[in-house]
Amino acid sequence: MSAKAYSDSSTFYCYGPQGNGQPDEAFNVAGHSLFKAEIGIPDDAANATSLDETVIFANQAGVQLIKPIVVSLGHPAAVKLNISGVAQLEVSCTGTNTQNQQQENNNILTLGNAFVS
Repeated sequence: MSAKAYSDSSTFYCYGPQGNGQPDEAFNVAGHSLFKAEIGIPDDAANATSLDETVIFANQAGVQLIKPIVVSLGHPAAVKLNISGVAQLEVSCTGTNTQNQQQENNNILTLGNAFVS
Protein backbone atom coordinates (compact mmCIF):
# COMPACT_ATOMS: atom_id res chain seq x y z
CA MET A 1 0.00 0.00 0.00
CA SER A 2 1.37 3.38 -1.01
CA ALA A 3 4.57 1.69 -2.23
CA LYS A 4 5.27 0.31 1.24
CA ALA A 5 5.53 -3.39 2.11
CA TYR A 6 3.79 -4.80 5.18
CA SER A 7 5.21 -8.09 6.40
CA ASP A 8 2.41 -9.17 8.75
CA SER A 9 -0.69 -8.63 6.67
CA SER A 10 -4.08 -10.09 5.94
CA THR A 11 -5.67 -9.44 2.55
CA PHE A 12 -9.28 -10.38 1.81
CA TYR A 13 -12.20 -9.54 -0.47
CA CYS A 14 -14.80 -6.94 0.41
CA TYR A 15 -18.13 -8.31 -0.74
CA GLY A 16 -20.29 -5.49 0.63
CA PRO A 17 -23.64 -6.04 2.31
CA GLN A 18 -24.42 -9.73 2.06
CA GLY A 19 -27.84 -9.74 3.68
CA ASN A 20 -26.86 -12.55 6.03
CA GLY A 21 -25.12 -10.44 8.66
CA GLN A 22 -21.78 -12.11 8.04
CA PRO A 23 -18.62 -9.97 8.04
CA ASP A 24 -16.12 -10.08 5.18
CA GLU A 25 -13.45 -11.32 7.63
CA ALA A 26 -13.34 -12.21 11.32
CA PHE A 27 -10.50 -12.82 13.76
CA ASN A 28 -10.43 -14.57 17.13
CA VAL A 29 -9.06 -11.93 19.52
CA ALA A 30 -10.32 -13.24 22.88
CA GLY A 31 -8.00 -12.35 25.75
CA HIS A 32 -6.36 -9.44 23.92
CA SER A 33 -6.87 -5.74 24.56
CA LEU A 34 -5.38 -3.93 21.54
CA PHE A 35 -5.60 -4.30 17.76
CA LYS A 36 -3.46 -2.19 15.44
CA ALA A 37 -3.13 -2.18 11.65
CA GLU A 38 -2.64 -0.03 8.59
CA ILE A 39 -5.70 -0.60 6.42
CA GLY A 40 -5.85 0.09 2.73
CA ILE A 41 -6.14 -1.06 -0.84
CA PRO A 42 -3.06 -2.85 -2.25
CA ASP A 43 -1.22 -0.91 -4.98
CA ASP A 44 -1.67 -3.76 -7.45
CA ALA A 45 -5.42 -4.15 -6.88
CA ALA A 46 -7.44 -4.35 -10.09
CA ASN A 47 -10.03 -1.64 -10.84
CA ALA A 48 -9.16 0.34 -7.69
CA THR A 49 -8.29 3.73 -9.21
CA SER A 50 -11.72 5.28 -8.55
CA LEU A 51 -12.64 3.30 -5.46
CA ASP A 52 -13.39 4.32 -1.89
CA GLU A 53 -13.61 1.41 0.53
CA THR A 54 -15.61 1.98 3.74
CA VAL A 55 -14.39 -0.32 6.51
CA ILE A 56 -16.32 -1.19 9.67
CA PHE A 57 -14.83 -2.92 12.71
CA ALA A 58 -17.32 -4.61 15.05
CA ASN A 59 -17.44 -7.13 17.88
CA GLN A 60 -19.01 -10.60 17.74
CA ALA A 61 -22.49 -9.08 18.32
CA GLY A 62 -22.08 -6.73 15.35
CA VAL A 63 -21.63 -3.62 17.51
CA GLN A 64 -19.31 -1.14 15.80
CA LEU A 65 -16.13 -0.43 17.77
CA ILE A 66 -15.24 2.85 16.00
CA LYS A 67 -16.67 5.07 13.27
CA PRO A 68 -16.36 3.67 9.74
CA ILE A 69 -13.02 4.36 8.05
CA VAL A 70 -12.76 5.25 4.36
CA VAL A 71 -9.61 4.33 2.44
CA SER A 72 -8.66 4.62 -1.21
CA LEU A 73 -5.76 3.66 -3.46
CA GLY A 74 -2.65 5.41 -2.11
CA HIS A 75 -4.49 6.60 1.00
CA PRO A 76 -4.37 3.94 3.73
CA ALA A 77 -5.37 4.66 7.34
CA ALA A 78 -3.92 3.62 10.68
CA VAL A 79 -6.34 1.97 13.08
CA LYS A 80 -5.89 1.32 16.79
CA LEU A 81 -8.75 -0.43 18.60
CA ASN A 82 -9.47 -1.27 22.20
CA ILE A 83 -10.64 -4.88 21.93
CA SER A 84 -10.95 -5.65 25.64
CA GLY A 85 -13.92 -7.98 26.03
CA VAL A 86 -14.11 -8.72 22.30
CA ALA A 87 -14.04 -12.42 21.40
CA GLN A 88 -14.30 -12.01 17.62
CA LEU A 89 -13.22 -8.92 15.70
CA GLU A 90 -15.40 -8.58 12.61
CA VAL A 91 -14.33 -6.56 9.56
CA SER A 92 -16.85 -5.55 6.91
CA CYS A 93 -16.20 -3.33 3.92
CA THR A 94 -18.18 -1.78 1.09
CA GLY A 95 -16.80 -0.17 -2.05
CA THR A 96 -18.07 2.97 -3.76
CA ASN A 97 -17.05 4.11 -7.24
CA THR A 98 -16.07 7.77 -6.80
CA GLN A 99 -16.92 8.67 -10.39
CA ASN A 100 -20.56 7.57 -10.38
CA GLN A 101 -21.20 7.03 -6.62
CA GLN A 102 -22.42 3.49 -7.30
CA GLN A 103 -21.70 0.58 -4.97
CA GLU A 104 -18.78 -1.49 -6.24
CA ASN A 105 -17.83 -4.61 -4.33
CA ASN A 106 -15.62 -7.71 -4.74
CA ASN A 107 -12.46 -5.65 -4.22
CA ILE A 108 -9.53 -6.48 -1.98
CA LEU A 109 -8.51 -4.84 1.28
CA THR A 110 -5.34 -5.32 3.31
CA LEU A 111 -4.77 -5.06 7.05
CA GLY A 112 -1.05 -4.26 6.98
CA ASN A 113 1.24 -5.02 9.93
CA ALA A 114 -1.83 -6.18 11.81
CA PHE A 115 -1.32 -7.38 15.35
CA VAL A 116 -3.06 -7.88 18.68
CA SER A 117 -1.65 -7.59 22.14
